[in-house]
Amino acid sequence: MNYSATKLGALLATTATIFALSYNTSVSAAGFLDDLLEDVVESISKEVIDSITKDSKSQKKSPTATAPPSSNTSAKARIKSKTTKPISSRNKENHQQQNYKAWTASTDTTQDSDGEWITSCRIHTGGDGVSTIGAEIRLGSVNLRTMPTVEFIETIYRGSERILQDKQKVTWVVNAKNQEFIYRGDTYTGHDDSGFPYALNSIQGNLDDGDTLELFRAFAKGSKVTLYDYDSGKALHIASLSGFSASYLKASEWCNFSANNVLKVAPTATSEPSVPIGSLSRPNKAKNIRQQYQNWQASVQTFSTEDGDWVTNCSLRAGGEGTDSIQVFASWGDGLPPDFPLTVWFKAATARGYPTRLKDNDRVQWIIDSRYKQDQFNSTHTYAGYDEYGIPFAENLIRADTDFLYSLAHGYEMNLHYGNASKILYTGSLLGFSNAYRKMSQWCGFSANSALHYTRTSSR
Repeated sequence: MNYSATKLGALLATTATIFALSYNTSVSAAGFLDDLLEDVVESISKEVIDSITKDSKSQKKSPTATAPPSSNTSAKARIKSKTTKPISSRNKENHQQQNYKAWTASTDTTQDSDGEWITSCRIHTGGDGVSTIGAEIRLGSVNLRTMPTVEFIETIYRGSERILQDKQKVTWVVNAKNQEFIYRGDTYTGHDDSGFPYALNSIQGNLDDGDTLELFRAFAKGSKVTLYDYDSGKALHIASLSGFSASYLKASEWCNFSANNVLKVAPTATSEPSVPIGSLSRPNKAKNIRQQYQNWQASVQTFSTEDGDWVTNCSLRAGGEGTDSIQVFASWGDGLPPDFPLTVWFKAATARGYPTRLKDNDRVQWIIDSRYKQDQFNSTHTYAGYDEYGIPFAENLIRADTDFLYSLAHGYEMNLHYGNASKILYTGSLLGFSNAYRKMSQWCGFSANSALHYTRTSSR
């Protein structure tokens, strides 16, 4: 404020002098004092108001300049990002395509014969005369319960031999840093309406099974995907995953769904480092390895027979060494999961001169407890007696199909009952079974996925 402090001080001093006059000198002095105080207050108020008005006008005439943006400010920060509003339907023909390294995202809006407008988005790698891997997503089709089917479509030229054969078993292996994710696809071959041959392998889009969702999550984290023939281990197709995440994100923008469930969630681990059967050469070097996983031990033994053939036997075991045990056996090249079941054995610890609890053909009930439920399996394959040295033995065998192996992999305790299920034969922990089973599958050349990532159609 520009109001003069000197002038204000003079007025106040004059007022103080008048107060100093004797009140008794004249009665009229009181009246004069009142008038003078009134004039002083009025004069001060006027000058204060005038000063404020003057300052206000001065500020309007000389506004403070705004500092220009720093040269270091990024262009992205100065430009308002464009937002895409959710789209529930489209009623105008539209075709767009965007390339992201090895992958391409595209969208098409067309009108069908019934006059309905349909918008679909597609992401793929390959094409233009070569085999492709891709998926098609329709507007409004992706939610928390559904995912699209992922397909490998082989490019076939008339008269040429196909890579894929009818009902061929194909394994998809996604490489991500030091980890592999393994999935199984279904093969379909034939001829279209024009007589051209086709061959494709697909992983079905059913979120309840989790395959497509997990495959997409692995794609987002991986560097490449390789399709193998399950039996021979031959690589059928290799594709880069560079650009998958960006193309999936663009498809989510065009077809109005969230990409977070794929791009922001890590895939579930499958077999640790495991490969399809056949992609490992048959072992031809003697070895004897044991590896402990909590309560379960995995072991492998490779040796040469008298005929010069190499044999590899793998096993799992809980217990033993003087106590009852549960054992699982597999041999390289024999019938193995998922096409053939394994056999699980209960072997009782026995001693000379002591009778066994189990008798021939006794019925044994295998009860497997998991966090939320209990599974029960029955077996009458009981064998008891004496070996050639007079030592008693007793064992029960059960066919370990996919249901049984799944229960073992997802349970925490196993109990065996006999004698009309009234007597407890064995109790053991299942901690470590899954990791031990993975290791056995790696050593003996088969996939553990059928047991560890199998989805049941019914409960036991």
